[in-house]
Amino acid sequence: MYLGLLAAASNIGVQPGPFVVRDNVQPETDTPVTCWPQIYMAAPTNSLGPATITGNNLRTLAWGIVLGRVSHADVERNTTTFIPGFGCGVSTGVELNDVPSGLITHNTFIGANPVATLNSSAATVCGNRTTAKGRYDQPEPC
Repeated sequence: MYLGLLAAASNIGVQPGPFVVRDNVQPETDTPVTCWPQIYMAAPTNSLGPATITGNNLRTLAWGIVLGRVSHADVERNTTTFIPGFGCGVSTGVELNDVPSGLITHNTFIGANPVATLNSSAATVCGNRTTAKGRYDQPEPC
């Protein structure tokens, strides 16, 4: 059995949250076995409270972080390494779905393309990078 670093979902009537996921480290020897994102938080019907995802070091075959229907998302100072060659078809750093506000900045998404996808979401996306070293200027500087 394989469990991702975090998976949360809710369809209860009360808005749970806020959520903070920080400083988790996935060892280099831990290769994911599915195309699911390493951090996934979504509510199928009701909105979740705000989410802060920071300081995590992840390895993934497809998405790094997916957040859906959270009231606000801050995704900062994470490192995600994308492992190619498993046929997942995506390499998105962060995907936001139905998130009204947020900030995605100062992340390192090694091998990601694109850095972020915003689906019915509004967030500032700036100052990230797609290599292990270099400037934080993806998709643009802050």
